Amino acid sequence: MSGGFRTNWARAALVGAASGLRSQAGLAAVALTARPGDPGSGLLARRWGRGGALLGAVGEAVADKLPATPSRLAPAGLLPRLVLGGLTGGLLAARDTGRGVAGGPPVRGALVGVATAAGAAVAGARWRRAAWEWGWPDWPAALVEDAVTAALAYAAVRGRNDPEAEAREAYGPGAYDESVEAAGTYRATGYAEGRPGAAPDGS
Repeated sequence: MSGGFRTNWARAALVGAASGLRSQAGLAAVALTARPGDPGSGLLARRWGRGGALLGAVGEAVADKLPATPSRLAPAGLLPRLVLGGLTGGLLAARDTGRGVAGGPPVRGALVGVATAAGAAVAGARWRRAAWEWGWPDWPAALVEDAVTAALAYAAVRGRNDPEAEAREAYGPGAYDESVEAAGTYRATGYAEGRPGAAPDGS
């Protein structure tokens, strides 16, 4: 199994887990790191798409603290978590492929996202129940869960707008340096030989 595939699988698992704790969190993370041209992320890469996803995540975090909010394990709470966990896991897998980072197929990323979203939803509900049994007020337990959600979402998309970080994480510490050196050598050679499309550095 390649390093790129492991990275792809782990990202899908992380974003799925974030979605299981807060259904909108994974989508917001994907939107905030989306680039125009990313497979399946056209709407999310736009300013209003990012703003809408972020607003949804903030609104959910606030609603989670309200006593009238239903259980996340009820169908109305669980289904969005599973759908968005699968969607974001698939989007990250497709994004890796589109950006030239090796990984598994989007369907596999989606399945991993659904599975970890389900597990995280159950774990989050059990955490809140345990905190209540320990005598904690609900809001500190909810804030702990918010922090864990944010950490999972960040880890899932870390390096998404940094080609150097993506290459090094997927292929090893020297991958980006080697690719830059190879590209520079090709450009210099092509320019010297007058190849079509070759250009000097700085163009």
